[in-house]
Amino acid sequence: MKVKDTSSSATKWATRSAAAAQDYVNGASNAQQAEAAIAAVGNWQASVSSPTAAKMFTAGLQKSGDAGYVAGVKNKGATRYPQGVQGASSKWQAGFAPYAQVLNSLTLPPRGVRRSPQNIARVQAVVNAMATAKTGSAT
Repeated sequence: MKVKDTSSSATKWATRSAAAAQDYVNGASNAQQAEAAIAAVGNWQASVSSPTAAKMFTAGLQKSGDAGYVAGVKNKGATRYPQGVQGASSKWQAGFAPYAQVLNSLTLPPRGVRRSPQNIARVQAVVNAMATAKTGSAT
């Protein structure tokens, strides 16, 4: 069997993939991803819990190592991070707004001296308020 050299194949793959960005968007635009993912939660749980998954995960980390992680950050992450943050800022704002409202309406007990029970009570009040805002219960 004759196979093209990997350099030519990699170049072709990169060129064709870049040209297919709109196809990617079009495919995702009509997807019902969340419903399908929820229906497959049992398969996902079994897969990530399997000994094979753990071995594959570990092998991948050993193969790339810290150098692979750092290279990914420098070569991909650094250029994508600002875009991602800017694109997600409205999502963050909408997600944090209910918690900001709770914090703004919170009346904390008076401060005490450093490391005093009064200060711990202030922290506990914030923890309870955030837990209640998230789950409906402070515990």
